Amino acid sequence: IDISTGVLPVDANGNPLNAPLWSAAAQLDAQAAVSGAVTGWDTQRRIVSLNDATQTAVPFRLANLSAAQQASLTSGWSAVSPQPTAQAVLNFLRGDKSNEGINTANFRTRAHILGDIVYSAAVPVGAPSAPFMDTGTAGSPNPGYSTFKASKALRTPMVYVGGNDGMLHAFNDSVVNGGQEAWAYVPAALFG
Repeated sequence: IDISTGVLPVDANGNPLNAPLWSAAAQLDAQAAVSGAVTGWDTQRRIVSLNDATQTAVPFRLANLSAAQQASLTSGWSAVSPQPTAQAVLNFLRGDKSNEGINTANFRTRAHILGDIVYSAAVPVGAPSAPFMDTGTAGSPNPGYSTFKASKALRTPMVYVGGNDGMLHAFNDSVVNGGQEAWAYVPAALFG
């Protein structure tokens, strides 16, 4: 954004004129890449969900999901051959590319691990900057805002956005680690 005008400089087609500082898709591809014995999609990503039976937050791993959630991963695949396992579907969702393409478990080939971002606005969150006072309107209390603001002044800036991969992603927005996924959340409502 041009600070003097508050306007994002764009070309005639509405595309930004300035090069992006980072690409979440490229960063996530690198983070999820397989390098030797290290499978980044399995070891380098922090993905959580909610077990609908226990109502607890759990790592997005097959053993942590309820029986109904596990079964939902393979429902609707009956006409597909070979039929994928629940573990293969979960691995695909986590970023495993080994079963993509023809003559595999019939997972589509993806250009990137990150799903398309459509109808989801990226929300940047940095240090608190609102001009709130510790006293609200008409003398109503707003206890501790200045303390909260001071304690969060150095928090890592993040960008939160939903992807068509079914996840809410939290991307680091710092200069050094910009675009790296800090964590992702798979809502329990998406199962079934």
